[in-house]
Amino acid sequence: MTTLSRNTSPEPVRGGARSAAGPADAPARTGGVSADAGGGPVGAVVEPVDGTADLSEGTVPDPVRGGGRSAAGSADAPARTVSAPIDTADAPAPTAGVPVGGVGESDDATGGSDSAGTAVAEEGPGRAAVAPVLALRDVRISDRAGGREIVHGVSFELTPGKVVGIVGESGSGKTLTCRAALGILPPHFEVSGGSVEIAGTDIATLTSAQWTALRGATISAVFQDPASYLNPSIRVGPQIAEVVRVKKGLKRRAARHRAVELLAAVQLRDPELVYTQYTHELSGGMLQRVLIAAAVAAGPRVLIADEATTALDVTVQAEILDLLADLRDQAGLALVVVSHDLAVVAQLCDEVLVLREGEVVEHGPTRHVLHEPRHEYTRLLVAEHEQYGLEKFLTTREAS
Repeated sequence: MTTLSRNTSPEPVRGGARSAAGPADAPARTGGVSADAGGGPVGAVVEPVDGTADLSEGTVPDPVRGGGRSAAGSADAPARTVSAPIDTADAPAPTAGVPVGGVGESDDATGGSDSAGTAVAEEGPGRAAVAPVLALRDVRISDRAGGREIVHGVSFELTPGKVVGIVGESGSGKTLTCRAALGILPPHFEVSGGSVEIAGTDIATLTSAQWTALRGATISAVFQDPASYLNPSIRVGPQIAEVVRVKKGLKRRAARHRAVELLAAVQLRDPELVYTQYTHELSGGMLQRVLIAAAVAAGPRVLIADEATTALDVTVQAEILDLLADLRDQAGLALVVVSHDLAVVAQLCDEVLVLREGEVVEHGPTRHVLHEPRHEYTRLLVAEHEQYGLEKFLTTREAS
């Protein structure tokens, strides 16, 4: 069990083919989805009949479950060094003094926070303001069927290379907020106030065709329970290759080569073998890496990771977090990390929003929110994490 130490200083810096990078024209299957924003795999990804991935406007998926995990998938990942490049065609050019392919970890690169809690890019000598790739401004989400507002005014901005965390209990509106940014709210739900902008474009003005072009290429998503977003009857490699063929226009052989590169980039051992395997032959951690590979296949600028490490054991969770940090550093990928685990937020996020009953009760730099919480609910979350964390028991044993 991961723990949050008071001395932890969060680093600036959680997934397959059922990513937001799917083909434009594949027919979709729909299914039911719970309106609860908290638990379970969310139906944010459409499942085309050909086994490829897409996120279609207003469509809710019918999750397809894979088979059992075999021992073949027990070996997850070696060291965190990325062995193949991630496509950065759509990533912004690096600024002076920043390594090619990514955005640096300094606070200056990611920007600060204004008095209202909305992140803004800082300007300084020789440094131009960085335009946000994702901006939510006073977003309100309502349930038309129930006639009530569920999310009450969420605001934040995300610049290249920045990581924003959203924490809160189940049903607090975390997933609904992310689905609003992707334009895939469940039936009867709508954005009733505020605005969402992706790369400077208000999503309220987008047509269905524009959404199809945007998802995967500019914004993508990775969700909990990876087996629900992979087609168990198709090998995982061709599912990723199909994303590349549709979104990048590559021929079959080039798409296969690129899919193998992506599997290597997410630190899977023997990517050529993994390319030919089915979901039941891979472990949970390996499936999550396959999901991430598909999600970044088209070189998006924003990746939403909604409880992407929740169902994984502690060692695999750490490896997935390291992988996301590598993607941020290498490609300047901006991340929205949804989690109930404060330790995950402390390790990965630059700033954090604390949601309770659809309302942002606290928003600011991660270090300040977790170590100097001002709201009673935030203090309760931190206190409970410390009370039941492993660190407490290790400290008690050492003292005795």
